[in-house]
Amino acid sequence: MASGLHILKQLGIGGGLGTCAAYLIQRFGKIVITAFGGGTLIMAMAYKRGYVEVNWTEVYEALKRQQCPSEEDSRDNSFQNLRYEDWTAEKIERVKNWISNHSYTVAGFVGAFMFRLM
Repeated sequence: MASGLHILKQLGIGGGLGTCAAYLIQRFGKIVITAFGGGTLIMAMAYKRGYVEVNWTEVYEALKRQQCPSEEDSRDNSFQNLRYEDWTAEKIERVKNWISNHSYTVAGFVGAFMFRLM
């Protein structure tokens, strides 16, 4: 995005994005947290009173299928062959490379984000 630009331009881009992100979190963070917490509370109460039923046997079977896919499933979907640890390590490596290539943009973002939140 901004790796080839001048250092001040990179800091400006990161700072602008950081300021916008912090503003959005300040503005809508409470609303999102309240909606998520309220929804979770309502679902827990509905489950407790019997309005919502969960077939736990089916949930456990789905979890087992995800952990140990059968031969047919693994042949059909090559993504299942990729282990979660490998996928996570690959994503972490890509993020590290991006951060090292855009260090001034990241520094501007973090600095403006923290300054705006304080």
